[in-house]
Amino acid sequence: MLFTAMKNYAKFSGRADRKEFWGFFLFAILLVAAASALDLMVSRGASEPTGVFFGIALVAIIIPNLALYARRLHDINRSGWWMLLGGVPIINFIFFLVLGAVDGTDGPNRFANPNEGGMVAGPKDQPPARMDLGTAS
Repeated sequence: MLFTAMKNYAKFSGRADRKEFWGFFLFAILLVAAASALDLMVSRGASEPTGVFFGIALVAIIIPNLALYARRLHDINRSGWWMLLGGVPIINFIFFLVLGAVDGTDGPNRFANPNEGGMVAGPKDQPPARMDLGTAS
């Protein structure tokens, strides 16, 4: 899940399932928390923490975060432009919470097949196996 998000670092096409979305969300929270803690340790004794590590962490995750949001929106059959709702106060929190909770569309939608864009094909996404017994003589 995390590796899929980082492998698709700047890929805005395709789909991302809930597992990939929440996995990267958890990684981003932990990264920012660790960077903040590192800033506090480094700036101990200074009048104000510099926030250098925090800034580096934010810059490092901004592009994969936006790409993941776009792919997650594609999974629920919405355009990536819906990310603009993130700029509206109060609505942004509710919108992104719902975005992570809603199950993706089953089967192909207008953006991609379910097994494109980092999603792993599950049993319902795979065609039934055919057995070739050959011709009887």
